[in-house]
Amino acid sequence: MFIDYNAQYRQIQNLINESDAQRRGYRFEQLIRETLPWNHRPPISSLGTSEQHDAYFVWEGRDYIVESKAKRGKIMRGSADWKDFELKVRKRHGQVSGIFASLYEVSSDIFEAVNDLSKQGMFVAIIDKEIWKALINTQLGLDRYIEYVMRSLKLRHAFDPSETSRIKEFFRDRTQSRAALLQKLRPISAQFLRRYKMDLHEKIYVARSFDEMIRQRCATFKPSNLNWTKPKRKNDGSSFSAHRLPERQIVMLRDVSGAGKTTSAVHLALNQDEQIISICRTASDPSIDQLSDELLAIGPDYGLDHLISVDGTLLYIVDSLDEAEYLSGSRRTVISLNKTLLTLNEYAATRRLAKFPIVLVYTLRDEHWRNWESVFEGADVQNHQNRFSFFDNTELRQAIQNYSS
Repeated sequence: MFIDYNAQYRQIQNLINESDAQRRGYRFEQLIRETLPWNHRPPISSLGTSEQHDAYFVWEGRDYIVESKAKRGKIMRGSADWKDFELKVRKRHGQVSGIFASLYEVSSDIFEAVNDLSKQGMFVAIIDKEIWKALINTQLGLDRYIEYVMRSLKLRHAFDPSETSRIKEFFRDRTQSRAALLQKLRPISAQFLRRYKMDLHEKIYVARSFDEMIRQRCATFKPSNLNWTKPKRKNDGSSFSAHRLPERQIVMLRDVSGAGKTTSAVHLALNQDEQIISICRTASDPSIDQLSDELLAIGPDYGLDHLISVDGTLLYIVDSLDEAEYLSGSRRTVISLNKTLLTLNEYAATRRLAKFPIVLVYTLRDEHWRNWESVFEGADVQNHQNRFSFFDNTELRQAIQNYSS
């Protein structure tokens, strides 16, 4: 999907001079739908039994509803234009996010209303005349703008339109943060990859459902999803705040010998996206519990500021626990690593995060689990068994294709 934002912005700006109100409104709605980012399916208008949405779309796993207003004059918080849209958002109790796009100005108290909504777990991005100007002047894509607003509302429960001109600088800083993390952490996996990465790994590897499950787990532990409190609702419609309980932070992958656990670990170590920083070691490596020191080498905050900047998660993989079973001190080393997780979570709590943004994955031959079970006593572990022993139909077709080429 490619969107020429500058061309779209110019067309939107030219509409300000359109005298025909009906044509102006129709064309504005159309241009908004063409300018919004999306995954899989472009934005469409949606008409329900009792309400209409100027656009509905899904982007980065989040559903959005859109209201487009091309009326001349400033839109006020008490106006029907805003109140009707706010009601649409409230009725969905945070299950969708909103975008309120106006060709002209909106009042400052609407931005205050947006900040208030975010404290209740409902998120809306406002785009008005001044923000359109800032997007044009900074040549900032609407996708970046929406991402930044949603991050700000989730993490700070606040967005000020004056920040728009600085968003590009924020994403430049994010690139630098990712580079700082990779510079310190990527070399840790080098020894593991030298030993276990096959020359044709990318061509023959078959993506498994476990890989996607791990990516989803990492998404759960992004800083923007780890706010200390989360709004809850009672049956009477009133709300209260409760501590968040994220998914389990330790994952244990158990399967038979030769099933592909190490190959999957190689794949996860190699295939990092913008929001996952992967580290992979063998369990026989005596330095697996030095993670705390390695993170402190990034900064006294264990690299948390950088992780917040990229809204990213550390994925720390310890492969083949069974091979370390009879090594002296191996159990103490694993216990020490699990304690490091507690230390990181305690620090994250001081930063108002429910957990530190890290997922810890161990792999193990299933028949050796009983020998390690006591080491993980008291730890909140998510066990996955026999996830690699067999291909499902889709994976089998892909495997035959890969292995035949």
